[in-house]
Amino acid sequence: MTRITYTLIFLLALTQLKGQKNQYDNEGKLHGLWEFFDSNDNLILRGNYENGTPVDTLLFFKNNTVALKIYEIENGKIWFSFPQKSLNFFRLKKEQSYIYQLTTGELINPTQDLKPYMELGAVFFGGSNTWNKYLADNLVYPEKMARRKKEGSVKVSFVVNSKGAVGGLKIIDSSNKRFKKSVVELFDNMPKWQPGLQRGHPISARMTTTINFAL
Repeated sequence: MTRITYTLIFLLALTQLKGQKNQYDNEGKLHGLWEFFDSNDNLILRGNYENGTPVDTLLFFKNNTVALKIYEIENGKIWFSFPQKSLNFFRLKKEQSYIYQLTTGELINPTQDLKPYMELGAVFFGGSNTWNKYLADNLVYPEKMARRKKEGSVKVSFVVNSKGAVGGLKIIDSSNKRFKKSVVELFDNMPKWQPGLQRGHPISARMTTTINFAL
């Protein structure tokens, strides 16, 4: 085969590999390689999943560098390891390991706050910028309110389950029933979100946000 053919095959393989990230199985659960990002679209976690459960080492990132490795072990414990590159960030004299007792919540030999790595809220895929674009493209401004040049907001809470599906919408406050109707229609057609995480496991989480209507 020619060099061009080899190049095309290599590029195709890379494309297929990239497309395999963040997939779901037939039951809608996380499957295969997953990468999780915060609302600013910064990489936070990478790991492999089967049946919605991590099956291998979880890598947590800080500034695009592996800052923490988590290995689940028996007897309800998790073992942490800080890679050498992250030692300056954590101000450690040498690489150390930690044991987290899941049943009691006790962290043995703690020197750092690991909560940012233990919990991650649900995020719209692509982060806050993509969320704002989704609202701009899909939120319908009530025609009557637009003609009257009326603005307002609707505060809602909703649940993102462990499979990323959105539901359980509750209207907390609304400045107008027409705005409320538009928000309900928006959430009726909401795509999946990146689910929240606790110790690397996807969880159901209730979120709160305010949808603004501005001309």
